[in-house]
Amino acid sequence: MSLDIVALLSRQPDPAAMLRGVTGPNGPLDVRQEAGAVHMHDPGGPLLVSVEEPVLVEVPGEPERLLGAAVPTPVWWVEIRAAAGPDQAGLLARGIADEFVRRYGGTVWAGRP
Repeated sequence: MSLDIVALLSRQPDPAAMLRGVTGPNGPLDVRQEAGAVHMHDPGGPLLVSVEEPVLVEVPGEPERLLGAAVPTPVWWVEIRAAAGPDQAGLLARGIADEFVRRYGGTVWAGRP
């Protein structure tokens, strides 16, 4: 099953720059920017994680209405999706979300534990 994570960030992120040089369990990942998202593939293998372009949410209460997460607005909304397999994709997506928060401030919402 895939995993959806939302990073709700205090400052505007630069996903493409942040994700360059990310290493997965089998070495450096193949990072491709296509159609409004950054896609991260295992070297020579399957898609592991996709990170959508950030969206600025300025409507007060909108993150709480959509996710149940009470955060101040404006906030940068970044969707991170882990592929259904392999298992390390979910761990990688969580690590990426945590790194976004570390660099840009904010919080992480995950669709399921």
